[in-house]
Amino acid sequence: MSIHTPPQEAHLLAQPHPIHRLGPRPLPLHLAICISFYMSLNGVFQASKQDSTALSKVLPPALKLALEQCSQHLTPNQVLAFSQQQLAAVISGIHCYQSSTYSRALPAAPVIWQEGCSRVLDYGVFCPDVAHAKPLLVIPSLVNKAYILDLSSKRSFLRYLCRQGWRPLLVEWDSPTGIERDFTLTDYIAGRLDMLLHQLPVSGAIPVLGYCMGGMLALAMAQRQPQRISRLVLLATPWDFTPASSEGQRQHLKMLRPMLDTILQQQKVLPVDLLQTLLASTDMFGVCQRYMALADIQDTQTRGHLVAIEDWLNDGIDLAAPVARECLFDWYLHNLPATGQWRVAGQAILPQRIQQPVLLVNAARDRIVPVASSQMLSSVLPCTETLTPNTGHIGMVVGRNAHTAMWQPVNAWLGQ
Repeated sequence: MSIHTPPQEAHLLAQPHPIHRLGPRPLPLHLAICISFYMSLNGVFQASKQDSTALSKVLPPALKLALEQCSQHLTPNQVLAFSQQQLAAVISGIHCYQSSTYSRALPAAPVIWQEGCSRVLDYGVFCPDVAHAKPLLVIPSLVNKAYILDLSSKRSFLRYLCRQGWRPLLVEWDSPTGIERDFTLTDYIAGRLDMLLHQLPVSGAIPVLGYCMGGMLALAMAQRQPQRISRLVLLATPWDFTPASSEGQRQHLKMLRPMLDTILQQQKVLPVDLLQTLLASTDMFGVCQRYMALADIQDTQTRGHLVAIEDWLNDGIDLAAPVARECLFDWYLHNLPATGQWRVAGQAILPQRIQQPVLLVNAARDRIVPVASSQMLSSVLPCTETLTPNTGHIGMVVGRNAHTAMWQPVNAWLGQ
């Protein structure tokens, strides 16, 4: 473990992504999903002719949307041709992604604290006046790299905050190794986060911002360390997992549980490729749409931005086996947070005990963390305000409207 204050001139170049792109990962799975999805349209189309009302009640949203694109007057051969055309567009998009010359290269923030595979990056080097900048601890999800908050020169939430007089201190996770493979969420929250909170080179209570799963970690921190945390911003933070997954998805997860338990026991982690597989299987049409959109875009800057997001999506982190069990089974299957049964270091995490001011930011078009998933928080947190930007889960952070929809309101609230 090390801790130091970086010199003002510390501007290290981030390593660009390799030419050989990681994604879409795992590639065979993505191709198989797209092929099976579009090849199933013909059978669904024929069934819809027999009883479209009954079928619409059981079809997943993805198939409903795809079916709407097929006119009721099409013949089976025309539906097949439509499916083949759509599949070709997906494959073209994947080719566009893999052949892109885009590479992320930004001045990197220095590491000021590290313990194992957990570290803190100090964005104070990018502040116009770091001596008067106010510290802000930022906690991302455990399953994705933190640089979505610092994606590119024009789409960096953290560098925007630097220009507004904040000194973001970004927690960065990496895949667990050694004893970290036995870590639980208690080890991350009551261990790593508690430790860094007391060892950062700042005095007094500081605000904390958590994104997605990082918001749940931040919420638990605020209950455990009320004297060190002044206020909370929770971006797309789930709490009630019933709206976050359908009954069909929960049944699917129950069916997969014996296999997942065996993998977790043998490998000690949930590999990122397996996690990507689980995520892709819940939104097949979304996977197809992303790459179809990429193939249609001619503007170099816009395509580069989408490639940057895909690089981040495919640059995930392995989860320690105990953490994976807590997230998949305790959260998604049994909904322990919403029922008051999620415990950290033996203590139940109850939002009604959080006395700090909280800003809940829930994206209106978020399919990963639906607004309904965090609505319970707004009803039980004693001192809360809500913001609902008309964006998606990732768009709220790096979308074309993120600056006005989320960045500016969050900065204004933090400065109150």
